[in-house]
Amino acid sequence: MKRKCKAIISLVLCAVMFFGLGGGTPLNVEAAESSSTVWVYTYGTSNEAQTREVLELVNQERAAAGVDPLVMTDLQEEMAIQRAFELTVLFSHTRPDGRDCFSLSDDVGLTSTALGENIAAGQPNAQLVMYSWMNSEGHRENILNPNYTHIGIGCVQMGGINYWVQYFTGNPSDTTPAAATGQDGVERDVIYPMDPDFIEAQVQGEFEIQFLEPEVDVELGSSTVLDPVLLLESDGQLYYYGVIANALVEPGNGVTISDDAPLTVDKDGMIVASEQGKTGTYTLTVNYGGMTATKTVRVTCSHPAEGQITTRVEPECGEDGYVKVECGHCGAVLSEEVLPATGEHDMSAWTTVKEADCTHDGSEERTCSICGFTETRVIEALGHDPVENVLEEAGCLTEGSVQTVCGRCGAVLSTETVPALGHDWSDWDVVTKATWDEDGLRVRKCERCGREESEVIPAESKNHEHDFTGKETILTEPDCTHPGEKEVACINPNCDAVKKVDIPALGHDWSEWQTVTEPQWETEGLERRTCSRCDAVEEQVIPTLESTHVHDFSGEGTILEEPTCTEAGSRKVVCSEPLCGEEQIIAIPATGHTAGEWEVVKEATCTEKGEQIQKCTVCGEIVATREIPVKAHNYGEWKTVKNATSTEEGLRQRVCADCGYVESQTIAKLPAASTGNQSGQGGQIGTAANSTSGNAQNGAVKTGDNSSVFVWMTVAGAAVVLGAGALGLRRKFRR
Repeated sequence: MKRKCKAIISLVLCAVMFFGLGGGTPLNVEAAESSSTVWVYTYGTSNEAQTREVLELVNQERAAAGVDPLVMTDLQEEMAIQRAFELTVLFSHTRPDGRDCFSLSDDVGLTSTALGENIAAGQPNAQLVMYSWMNSEGHRENILNPNYTHIGIGCVQMGGINYWVQYFTGNPSDTTPAAATGQDGVERDVIYPMDPDFIEAQVQGEFEIQFLEPEVDVELGSSTVLDPVLLLESDGQLYYYGVIANALVEPGNGVTISDDAPLTVDKDGMIVASEQGKTGTYTLTVNYGGMTATKTVRVTCSHPAEGQITTRVEPECGEDGYVKVECGHCGAVLSEEVLPATGEHDMSAWTTVKEADCTHDGSEERTCSICGFTETRVIEALGHDPVENVLEEAGCLTEGSVQTVCGRCGAVLSTETVPALGHDWSDWDVVTKATWDEDGLRVRKCERCGREESEVIPAESKNHEHDFTGKETILTEPDCTHPGEKEVACINPNCDAVKKVDIPALGHDWSEWQTVTEPQWETEGLERRTCSRCDAVEEQVIPTLESTHVHDFSGEGTILEEPTCTEAGSRKVVCSEPLCGEEQIIAIPATGHTAGEWEVVKEATCTEKGEQIQKCTVCGEIVATREIPVKAHNYGEWKTVKNATSTEEGLRQRVCADCGYVESQTIAKLPAASTGNQSGQGGQIGTAANSTSGNAQNGAVKTGDNSSVFVWMTVAGAAVVLGAGALGLRRKFRR
């Protein structure tokens, strides 16, 4: 199908020519329309600027070849636009109604000594379509043919694709030159002939009709367009072919409208609503060439003032009157005003005139004492009081009966037959099992009356349903484009039935794409592949190198600004492709500091911490600092200041040689003399009992706060961690 081919074929060309056999003899193409020809309305965009440029390019080529220029005529320009629209339906020199392209001259009454046609599709502009035609021998021959004197050029865009036509004539009967309107991209519409049977045969599809507007509103006294459109279904998709222009005048075609609808269809294809009728929703059906489409028509009414009807009923003694306004077109009640009664009736009490019984209504009445008006009302019949009596019980095969009588008047209301209950069968018991060829037998018994019943179990072959999944026999092998055929047997071994089944076409086995023409920087290339089975050939364009080029900025480039420890630099890199020349500025990351060795800026003492720093070896900036722990006291020997006695403690001291700090320590009292100690030996003299310096004794701080041990351990641990962190920092800056 040509519409489908547009998706995969970017450029299409075709050329044909026809010359009169006698010098100066007008061409007369005879081609009768098919009996199934229809006229279809469609629209698209016409590009005059492109066609004028094509005309200029054509005459440039003819001048270069020493041939007289062609003149664009008004009639041939319209004919070329008509043919361009027809190409959107069928891309061929055969028209959509099955006639050749030159039949258009007959349709418009144009005679000439020579005829020719060039067609193309897909080229986006005049230069490319002329390039394509001039590089094709047949198209070039048409363009440079000296027998042609006039031309029509059409360019129609539909669905984003350009369709091009050159319609050549020699000495045409109408030479009125085409006038340039200076417009481009103008919406154009045409009506063209088409033979649906011919198109269906070309594209292997099926036509159907639908309405452009499946639902429409029309007011009484007005009209709207009947708009059936022709669609073609192919490969599960619908393709639009235009509005059917003569759907109502072809033999065998017509319109069916809902009963009582105030609608008709006139000879001009208009849906006409009558001046008067009932509003509502109606169905309109178009039957055309065996195809049917349905349209919903909602008939409305605006209730115009000139058609309104006013009815007045005067009030009476006990009854209101009214004034009612109705629409004279659709009968709708537009307004209703109540006229109050002149006075209420003075009615008497209700008096029974006739008593009601089971089957007959009674009545009662009352009378107005003022005007004598009598009002009567019905006393509804009481109705029977039904009572049901069983006359005979029903059995399995015998009917019973029930009689219904009225408990008030004794009337027999009905006698009804109670259907036989039917047997209460047990489950089937198999007596003989069925085989493939022989019937079986089963029996069952009624639980109510004891009757027995038997039934034949059909042989398996009688109820057999074929399952064609058995042995397969190839009858015809498939190829790329044609299906094959195979014979499939029923899988049941006792059955010899077979069925023929289509084998899908294999589809093309394409080779790898082979480059025919290598692409250049600004010129497209061409590649081709073939089917290994059927030698089918497919070609496609290779994009230009410029359109697929990816910049490569991997080169070293030129340094624009050197990076420092803390600030980034930059460099300029040019794309490695010589034909490109694109430049890019790339940032060079900051180098980061390079840490040097630790330097002592403050020595630690016995009472104060010291400090170390690291500087960047490149820029000299300080990149890290760390503390030097306090030194331990450099104590001398203990000296006794006061000796201990048995009644007083002693005292000893030692001094730090660096800072002069004095540490004191008590000496425990001497033990009292023991009478049992004949040896005269005393206790241990000089043993430290406690300390005022804060040193530990028995694992505890003197203040008695055990948490201080953890505090000092934490501080010590932090110092270790700080040192490790500083070491890590140093190593980091050295990397």
